[in-house]
Amino acid sequence: YLTVYDVFPFKVTNLTIHLLNGLLVFFLATALLRQLSVFERPEKPALLIAGVFLLHPLTLTSVLYIVQRMNSLSALFTLGGMLLYVKGRQQTNQIKAISMMLAAIGIGTTLSALCKENGLLLPFYCLLIEIIFFRFKSREQVQRWFLYGMYTLIVVIPLIYAGYKFLNHPGWIIGGYSGRPFTFSERVLTETRVLWFYLRLIFVPDISLMGIFHDDIPLSTSL
Repeated sequence: YLTVYDVFPFKVTNLTIHLLNGLLVFFLATALLRQLSVFERPEKPALLIAGVFLLHPLTLTSVLYIVQRMNSLSALFTLGGMLLYVKGRQQTNQIKAISMMLAAIGIGTTLSALCKENGLLLPFYCLLIEIIFFRFKSREQVQRWFLYGMYTLIVVIPLIYAGYKFLNHPGWIIGGYSGRPFTFSERVLTETRVLWFYLRLIFVPDISLMGIFHDDIPLSTSL
């Protein structure tokens, strides 16, 4: 409405979001590396990590393609949520720590998922951070019980419910594939190809493979 289809402001906005994501990657990497206590100055390797993220060709499409803003915005709230969670875990004030963790997962997941469904993975990312970097350790027993309870409520129970629902009512998910040229099992199997495709682009970037459409990936019909 404001730009009258001029694409330049769209790209400036996308670039701004990308730069903000780079800052969040830097601060998140710094906080996590500091938690490991391996580097005397964690800012240096964190700067390298953020630089790779900002300059990697694979992230170029999120800036150039207007429609890919949903990815950048979802990443913005996901990275912000992860950073807030880490800062909350490093807090000494228990009330402030619990409040920051709840806000990180509650608000972060909501805003990120409203941009793209990938945002629903934020609680799982925080759980991985907890397992790898903090290991559910805390000076206060209250905080440990809070962590156990929170992840049971937002990760374990939903996974058990989803598994139960799928086993007893498979049409809940499989039925949505009746009008598609592939089945649910074929999609799950083909995701392996997609995963290796993106891993390849991360380590061996090829700009000719970074178009917006990837409809030519062969279907996997069996292991």
